[in-house]
Amino acid sequence: MEQIRRPFSVRPISGKALADLTVKNPPKFNFVDNLRPPCSRCARPLLLSRIEPWDPGFDLRIYYCAHCADTETIISAI
Repeated sequence: MEQIRRPFSVRPISGKALADLTVKNPPKFNFVDNLRPPCSRCARPLLLSRIEPWDPGFDLRIYYCAHCADTETIISAI
């Protein structure tokens, strides 16, 4: 029988090695509920088209609605 050559070796992982891979104190993230806010005219999701620096600690985010061609500008904390 011919042996199959693989580009890397496959070895099983022991329980201790797998336990060492788990994160003891995972970082805390604040997830945004809605990455695409609704359009104020048609309520469809907006597309982020541009981010510009504003005041220190803030960005100016410009969103575009592909359905009604409206734009909305939101000042967002960084």
